[in-house]
Amino acid sequence: AINEEYLDKNLSQIFIVWDKLFGTFQVELDDVPPVYGVKRPVRSWNPILINFTHLWLLIKDAWRTKNGYDKLRIWFMPTGWRPSDVENKYPVVSIHESENYEKYYPGIPLKLQVWSWVQYLFTFASMMYLINNLDKLLISEALFYGAFLFLSIYSFTSLMDLKSYAWIIETIKSFLGILFIIKYGDWFLISTYSNYALGMLQFYFIISVLVVMHFSFFDRRVTLIKA
Repeated sequence: AINEEYLDKNLSQIFIVWDKLFGTFQVELDDVPPVYGVKRPVRSWNPILINFTHLWLLIKDAWRTKNGYDKLRIWFMPTGWRPSDVENKYPVVSIHESENYEKYYPGIPLKLQVWSWVQYLFTFASMMYLINNLDKLLISEALFYGAFLFLSIYSFTSLMDLKSYAWIIETIKSFLGILFIIKYGDWFLISTYSNYALGMLQFYFIISVLVVMHFSFFDRRVTLIKA
């Protein structure tokens, strides 16, 4: 939680003994309902940005500060601390009053929500397929598959954020998918499970690019104008 009473508390997540030992345990107070989140919200559905934005900010701050001591201690200071010279020159949005915290929820049209679920289910099924067939793949194939999943997640979550570049990521993803099928005549042994799988997969790649382009060039503009 981002309330001052709970900030930097209950860090062990599983074994409470560590918080008891190091004095970071905090019971939930009846008069202070916890507000969950982070002090510097990313404002995105993209899990890749969510996971690495704060680390990237630390790296940039450590690089930008002129103070050699700050370059070192930034990695050990409490939550929210920044070098003074960097904080003044490169301010970032931070929540100071947890009661006024507004959750990120952009106005996503219903049909875009439906399409996002389609993309999520495809990505989830692809992940499960990778996990169940990992022992049959070469390391290079597994790495390619991982990159493909990375692009898949980045693409549809960027579209949910109404980013103008979402169609570019989707086009790259689908192009790599079709190129792989053309080169190897299969998609990681999927044809051994169904005679129709390859055709359906290629059809999906083509349709997904067209749908994302539609949302990026038409529905995105309509949504932004309404907002």
